[in-house]
Amino acid sequence: MWHPLYIDYLDLQLGHKLLFNVQEATCPQIEGKVVVKLARFPWEIPLLEQETQAYEWIKDTDIGPVFLAHLTEEGRTIGFVMEHIANARHAEPEDLTLCREALDQLHKLGIQHGDINKHNILIHDENVTLIDFGCATQCQDPERLAAELLSLESELRDTSGRGRPMTDHSHGGSIA
Repeated sequence: MWHPLYIDYLDLQLGHKLLFNVQEATCPQIEGKVVVKLARFPWEIPLLEQETQAYEWIKDTDIGPVFLAHLTEEGRTIGFVMEHIANARHAEPEDLTLCREALDQLHKLGIQHGDINKHNILIHDENVTLIDFGCATQCQDPERLAAELLSLESELRDTSGRGRPMTDHSHGGSIA
């Protein structure tokens, strides 16, 4: 694993559940609230390893939350810990320009997000943070990247609820 910090699952104080496998938490190794994403079943571990790889690709950028640590249980990696984005809301159609800039920045790194929807885009303090890189891939195909960018406007207008967190904090709360 590429990040030097490993945190044992038993060191976490779990808090608010955001998705079935994503929760707010605190731990002694990191000051303040964090967000953890963990595998509940063995078959989910490769999916989280893929997402962890995507975080390595975007490290040292402002595209996604800061990757803080690998999460372990009895010596095996079962997830990861990332920065908590406070006072965030999910993107709306009026955020299209900001969202396009963030997605374009990801594409310039040769990365396709793969699951771009308004619930995977956080708006906070006039900034954009992309989240949920579980479907991200390295991509040098300009047509695929352009198609993802073109889909952004309709994704921001989508009212189906696809990708919605279990709890909605879109009114001044905090999102992972």
